[in-house]
Amino acid sequence: MRVLQKELWPYKVEVNHKVFINSVTEIELWLGKQFGTFKDRWTVVYQTEHTTYFYFRESKDAIIFSLRWT
Repeated sequence: MRVLQKELWPYKVEVNHKVFINSVTEIELWLGKQFGTFKDRWTVVYQTEHTTYFYFRESKDAIIFSLRWT
């Protein structure tokens, strides 16, 4: 499993695979509108098994994302 550097991406939110598969495009479009481009304030590590991890630079972004998608 790939894990990002905690110094760069200190906040991680796990999204259930079923939620992610059904909403991948919707999630990424929402992230772009809310937090800007990929790898600016957020990034994602796609997993082949049960979960996908979204990483954030700021705690408030992780909290907003978590409330919306988990």
